[in-house]
Amino acid sequence: MTESPPVKVLSLESDQSIRASIRVLLDGVSDLTLSAEAETVQQARCILDKGGIDLALIDLAEPGSIEFIAEIRDKYKAIKVAVVTASDEPGDIFSAMDAGADAYVLKANLKESLENAIRCARLAEVWLDPALARQVLQVIEDSTTSKGSRVLPTGLMILPLLPEDKSLLEQVASSHQCEGGVCMVDASFLKKLRRYGP
Repeated sequence: MTESPPVKVLSLESDQSIRASIRVLLDGVSDLTLSAEAETVQQARCILDKGGIDLALIDLAEPGSIEFIAEIRDKYKAIKVAVVTASDEPGDIFSAMDAGADAYVLKANLKESLENAIRCARLAEVWLDPALARQVLQVIEDSTTSKGSRVLPTGLMILPLLPEDKSLLEQVASSHQCEGGVCMVDASFLKKLRRYGP
């Protein structure tokens, strides 16, 4: 049986200490390779244009990062995107996911989470830092629009209006309107969140 080639990672991060942490973490994993580093979106774009990158780690604080995630999703379709950020704000999470991010990792949890996030993203699963999952579920449950529907503020999901006696997860499990009861960009996103639900 032949060994798979290592996953080649690009890190877009202007903070030198975070770049060093990512370097050390990936150095310790035989099948993940930090192939390139960039401090700006422009540098990262030049690296991606040359090819040979499987996954981009993008700091959400970098100017133009959300637009760059959407650009990667459009122009470099095979490349996965993992966001690395200090922000645990739901608006940032949903903006990144809407733009096409496959994983969302808090900088405070890099040591515990980075490898898992990269592996999930490579397997085409959405990965969300466990510290954020309950918070995201709460935003989904609290987001009510017109009678008969529930729409996430970013438009990522449309769920049936939840009866008061049913939790989000119970409603999703019993609905037949879409696959898994959810109309969304990526059905695996809610599956991931389910693990942390009540």
